Amino acid sequence: MVVSQKVITKKVVIFKYAFASFLILLGIIFKVFGIGNKEFFSFNGVAFYLIYIGFLMLFIVTITNFTKRDKIIDERMEKIGYKSYRWTFSIMFIAAFVLMVYDGIKTIQMELSNFISYAVCFILIVYVISYKILERYN
Repeated sequence: MVVSQKVITKKVVIFKYAFASFLILLGIIFKVFGIGNKEFFSFNGVAFYLIYIGFLMLFIVTITNFTKRDKIIDERMEKIGYKSYRWTFSIMFIAAFVLMVYDGIKTIQMELSNFISYAVCFILIVYVISYKILERYN
């Protein structure tokens, strides 16, 4: 059986650190110039949210860098992953269509940031459920 390995190179780790540092720097710049000062996901502004996410990413990259292991992924897992992506985006498009029709009937009053966060959570939940179902039956 052919087994592929997911390799984490130094280049990828450096990119992750650079992106996290960029988010922190962007948050500091936003705070200095007063950009996005309205409340954002229980933070008192977008700047603190970006700084928080940047430090969280730094923490996660550091932890995964010290405890890294080679993940062995076989062909079956790759096939299940591809199928679950297909199911996820099919369900997402159907749900988006239903939501458009519902919005045409009754206007949805929701902030865009909340709507996008709910949509991302919906996509992740559908992906995990479809992956687990396909894993069980394939």
